[in-house]
Amino acid sequence: MKTAAPARLVKLVDDVMRPAGATISAVTKCQSAGQATTEDLAAGYRAASDVLKFIDGFDSDWNRRFPEVPFSTSDAVLRTYRQYQLRFWQTAPEFLLPR
Repeated sequence: MKTAAPARLVKLVDDVMRPAGATISAVTKCQSAGQATTEDLAAGYRAASDVLKFIDGFDSDWNRRFPEVPFSTSDAVLRTYRQYQLRFWQTAPEFLLPR
């Protein structure tokens, strides 16, 4: 039962961060090729905004929302989360600038 909560959190992180990261990567590729439309750029900004909101909420609510997860069992969750977070910061800098 101790692995259920971390597995649930890994899935939560994956469900939120993977689609946003894929959107940002796709838009970045289109933009690099000079093929990004206004809609593409808007989707990139929305995805970046969603990720920033998730990062802010996840970081600030970790103990409050998931008190059942002891810090000793949260390594897989944090590793997954940090991996996505690092990928986000590497991929999305242009979407973090003011429009």
